[in-house]
Amino acid sequence: MKKAQTEVIGLLVIVILFIVIFFFYISFSGQNNNNQELRQSVESSYFLRAMMFYTPVNCDKQIKEIIEDCSTGKVICSMDCKELLDKEIGNILSKLDRDYRLSIKTQEYEYNRLGSCNTGIADSFNTRYIEAKILIC
Repeated sequence: MKKAQTEVIGLLVIVILFIVIFFFYISFSGQNNNNQELRQSVESSYFLRAMMFYTPVNCDKQIKEIIEDCSTGKVICSMDCKELLDKEIGNILSKLDRDYRLSIKTQEYEYNRLGSCNTGIADSFNTRYIEAKILIC
């Protein structure tokens, strides 16, 4: 083989190696974004469910039960249910280190806590009486 042909083959091998390395980089860097989105989706889902099943101090009802009872305007845990919800949900959301948008609805009652979030990872929690949605940026 001539010397020029050997150099061309060597150069071709190097170019092919760079192409293969580039494709590996592209394929694995794309997975990080998907994993990030999946992680954020799981976090928002867990956060919303944990909030709904949270039981305030000195109270024997979970947040979801308090929301259901709020439609009748009951006094729960020696507080007006709407004041109790605003206080407890506010405390929970203050622990969140990102912006959010929260909406909780029953047939008779609607609770909204709006941040400046317009796009992000959304999740919902639905029971027979409650429809809760959260958007976390």
